[in-house]
Amino acid sequence: MTATTASSSNRSAPALRRTSRGLRALCFALALLVGAHATASRSATLSPAEGGSLPAGLSLNPNSVTVSGLSSGGFIAHQFHIAHSDLVRGAGIVAGGPFGCAERVPNPWVFGAAPLLRAQAATLSCTHVAGATLFGLPVPSPRVEDSLVVIAEARRAGTIAAPSHLAGTRVWLFRGEADELVPRKTFDALVSLYRQLGVAEPNLMVRPNNGPKAAHGMPVSDFPERGPLPARACGIYGPPFINRCGFDAAGEILTHLYGPLNAPGDATGGGELRSFDQRPFVPPAREETGMAAVGWVYVPKACGQQRCNLHVVFHGCQQDAGTPPSAGGIGADFLLDAGYNRWAVSNHVVIVYPQVTGTPLNPRRCWDWWGYSGDDYLGRDAPQIAAVRAMVARLLDAR
Repeated sequence: MTATTASSSNRSAPALRRTSRGLRALCFALALLVGAHATASRSATLSPAEGGSLPAGLSLNPNSVTVSGLSSGGFIAHQFHIAHSDLVRGAGIVAGGPFGCAERVPNPWVFGAAPLLRAQAATLSCTHVAGATLFGLPVPSPRVEDSLVVIAEARRAGTIAAPSHLAGTRVWLFRGEADELVPRKTFDALVSLYRQLGVAEPNLMVRPNNGPKAAHGMPVSDFPERGPLPARACGIYGPPFINRCGFDAAGEILTHLYGPLNAPGDATGGGELRSFDQRPFVPPAREETGMAAVGWVYVPKACGQQRCNLHVVFHGCQQDAGTPPSAGGIGADFLLDAGYNRWAVSNHVVIVYPQVTGTPLNPRRCWDWWGYSGDDYLGRDAPQIAAVRAMVARLLDAR
């Protein structure tokens, strides 16, 4: 691990290089434990055309940049918030975990609390994708103290903004009580981390799971079924990972981040969802970044004439728009049915949906919060974080 990464352990650089190949192989093997769901499709509704560009001629408020995400998207939204707290004014996180979650989880089989490989920590501690034990021994849960160490090291290395910026931001957090993938202790560590970094109520909103217990997914109150798959009941886990739970997480996130909102509007008639080429934003000479060729952006028509806010939404695993249900994806469901666009159109918010795709080390198309793209996956120079930051810069300069 280089001096510019947010490394957590006392492992030497040679030791990390020796374990890198093993980490990647293990990452691939563990990812395969959870295969993609094969689901019958109705009809595709979007046909992405590569080669488009982000819209020009917009007037966006540079002090309005916020982020949100679900699952792996929640982890990366949090990482983006920590890395760019001097830019990002708030974050909404559904089923996510704390910064550097996979960096310092002790190996229960090794005396002296040597850390697990990141792929092991990611799937046995931060999440329970592969269970909660390693060869019969329980794996320790993430600790907020470890995340604080990772953040301190990252700051000393200059790979994140000063954490003092976080105290002035707004944060909305949620985990469903029926979530079997992201354990309660991971979520609690995230909540505690924000508090210890100075984000306090009312800026910090920990949304309780009132009503039906929610599974791992995006809670919605209304599901228009514009995409290829139907919604799931609140407590059921499965594609498209959007669940009817009686409340609209997207609307609550945007309300907490921007203040009282107008009622949701007609996203189809009042704005445009368009694809754009993500490749110009990917750092050069970086293999296995996981960034897809095509991303999406929703632009309300009003944003061509007046100043608008900017919100970045990170999808969860298997929720990219580029993989149809016939190939184990959900097609355009997250773009069309997660609820963001209908709030954006009536409240003058441009929504960016950056996309990741599958790689041999990331077959489930997750955002990189455990290092499959390389050791420098956490800070401002991480390939995925740098790519999305470049997209935000392009939009803010699109006048």
